[in-house]
Amino acid sequence: MSGRRPVRVREAAPEDEEALTAMVAALQEHERRLAPWLRPGREMAERHLAHLRRRAEEREGRIFVATAEDPALGTTLLGFVACHVEEEVQTEVEPGSRRYGWIAELYVVPEARRRGIARILVERACTHFARRGIARVDVAYLDANREAHETYLQLGFTPHYRIVSRRLERR
Repeated sequence: MSGRRPVRVREAAPEDEEALTAMVAALQEHERRLAPWLRPGREMAERHLAHLRRRAEEREGRIFVATAEDPALGTTLLGFVACHVEEEVQTEVEPGSRRYGWIAELYVVPEARRRGIARILVERACTHFARRGIARVDVAYLDANREAHETYLQLGFTPHYRIVSRRLERR
């Protein structure tokens, strides 16, 4: 990242709300191109961000943002990761292994991609989980999102479960 501003990761703050809402909307629009039945980003972003915040508060999670300082613009948000702790209810899973980290959302603004920012954000989430004794981190993404698939494989994730869907006509 020579010649680029250093990237810092911190917990999201109230002053990040507008930028985070815009990023959630942009992520939703990207996914709508792959799954047209999803709601438009502008219709769901504010409520979804509130949901992510609640999950983080209730389930040992955090929303982390990647930032860079711009002499002309001040602090610029480059991306975010929202994560929290989940617990398996399946009886076949060992009780001590039922808690796991969940990456609920990951987004990097288009102009900052391919600079390792997703890696920095995911590593920060993983550090957060490791400090809580969590040994596994899961993430779900649309199967049609090949960019997300490649990103997560590069970040050390391997397939664990595969969930498939079938759209039904409403009657």
